[in-house]
Amino acid sequence: MENIFQNKTIYFCFPYKKVGGISTLFLRLGNYIVNNSNHNVCLIDYIDGYMAKNNKNKKLKLIEYKKNQQTYIPENSIIIFQLMNPWTIFPNLKIHPKAKLIFWSCLPYNLIPHIPLIGSQIYKNPLFIKILLNTILLKHKHKNIDFLNYLLSTNSIVFQDVVNVDILEKYFKVSIKSPSFMPIPIQIKKNSPTQFNHSHLRIVWIGRISDFKVHVLIRFLKDIEITSKKLNLKILFTIVGDGECYGLLNTAIKNLVNIKTYLIKEIPTNKIERFLNNNFDLAACMGTSALETSSMGIPTILMDISYKPLNYGYKYRWLHNEKGFTLGRIIDNDSKNIGGEKIENLINSYLNNSEKFSFDTLNYINQNHDLKKISKKLIKRINESETKWSEIQEKGFLKKGFLYNILVFLRKIW
Repeated sequence: MENIFQNKTIYFCFPYKKVGGISTLFLRLGNYIVNNSNHNVCLIDYIDGYMAKNNKNKKLKLIEYKKNQQTYIPENSIIIFQLMNPWTIFPNLKIHPKAKLIFWSCLPYNLIPHIPLIGSQIYKNPLFIKILLNTILLKHKHKNIDFLNYLLSTNSIVFQDVVNVDILEKYFKVSIKSPSFMPIPIQIKKNSPTQFNHSHLRIVWIGRISDFKVHVLIRFLKDIEITSKKLNLKILFTIVGDGECYGLLNTAIKNLVNIKTYLIKEIPTNKIERFLNNNFDLAACMGTSALETSSMGIPTILMDISYKPLNYGYKYRWLHNEKGFTLGRIIDNDSKNIGGEKIENLINSYLNNSEKFSFDTLNYINQNHDLKKISKKLIKRINESETKWSEIQEKGFLKKGFLYNILVFLRKIW
């Protein structure tokens, strides 16, 4: 990997204790860059955070973040954050004014605040979001518009996929004409395609059982139940994941008759590859989990984000046919036809030519999500970034404002 800048250290900053996509992303990239370049790379995390606990690389250093003590980041630094409201940037970071910054837009709603008592319910209705952003959150909206335009003008923001771009343009009315896409990377773990040769179909889901994932998972369970009966096909479905909606999932599973389900709450990250290898024919996932299964040559049905139940007739798509690097689109009242087919058609097509589907899956990952290619793109973008911490401060983006302090207070109560 080309050494574009010298004597600087890259910091991947995400202090977080639970397993999550951002932690996995930063840990994966940090390991690859430090092992394949001359760059110094550090992780900023709690001492018991996910990245800290799962980092086995002595070359990848940990900078401990503490809630009751400042963490100093020196001058010759490049800090990579996920895109967030700038006034919520980890308050105990003491960053040198000349440190450079990159923001990675991975979660499309990250600039819309979590409001106590409403929570994720806000995402069910785009009209509700627009009303809030144009009334009580109007100052918040204008500050984020200025923040986004500043990052765009200084080459300091990258986007996971077209969904992130669409949401920001939709709610904040910014014009992102030439987005710098930085798809989530994965290391390809298989070089040859797999082939279906069993009397039954083995499908796997990996992912948290959360409010925006559980509804599409339940819809999928109902649809493969119908498909199993129509095709006279035995289906074994393994669900790996836990979360606040686990009870809702369990209730749906009790109503199944034609498919056999296996529930596993968690598998350690370092054991996922062995778990997947030769044990499954198809996957149904979203996000980084879809990349994990695809990197093993397992044809993957891409699942979408929904905060409310999905009716019969929902259409499914193969990950390897997706455009815009998306790892799951958002289904809401504004959703247009995003294409797809009945699950019965997808499974039939796979059974008739399983090796081709596996080959297409590996080819898609190699072309769009290869870890080596994405790491090179990120290094190039770091070199192009012109944002400095001093400018973030001078432009007032870090000022919390009265409303933010009220929201923080309410969160403590609820």
